[in-house]
Parts: sequence; structure tokens; C-alpha cells
Amino acid sequence: MHSPKEEPTQAKQATFVVDAVALRSALDAHVKEYGTQRAAAEVLGISAVYLSDVLNGRRDISALAERLGYRPLTLYIPADGEPMPADLAARLIEKMRRRRMAEGADA
Repeated sequence: MHSPKEEPTQAKQATFVVDAVALRSALDAHVKEYGTQRAAAEVLGISAVYLSDVLNGRRDISALAERLGYRPLTLYIPADGEPMPADLAARLIEKMRRRRMAEGADA
């Protein structure tokens, strides 16, 4: 059994998440790791009801992103242009993420 003071395993992994759907999957994996929503919520320092609301799309998951070891990264694209292909968006986001990490290392 995990103690409430342990860091979530997901925060220790170097998983790259692009969207809220994938982040919700990471949260699902966290719940499975701890066995119950109640135990997972305790480790995250939130209520089981709040966790359930996030998992069921009733609350925004971005509030839990940092607790799961993720930081937001914002990308702005023209609204009137063609939709950006997913592979191009992924490459741009990865480039921005690397630049941000390099800047953080220099700080």
C-alpha cells in the first residue's frame, strides 16, 4: 500500500502529453496504480469527489496537471487558416518544450 506522502509515479516518468485526453489517460493510470480513486486522490491531495469529477469530464483536468508532473505549454495558431496536421503540431510542441527546458536549465 502506498503512503499519502509518496509522489505519484506518473510524475517521475518522462511521458510527453499533448492534450487533455492523454492527460486524463495518465490520471486513469495513476488511479489504477493506487487501486482506488480514494487512494489516488489522497496521494494527489484532493478529494475523491473532485477526482471523480475530473475523470468524468465535469471539471477541468488542467488543475491536476502539475500534481501529475506536467506543465502547461501554450501554442497559438491562426484561427482562419487550415487545421494544423497533428504531426506538425507535435513537432512544434516538442521544439517549444525543449527550448523551455533549456531556458529553465540556464536560469
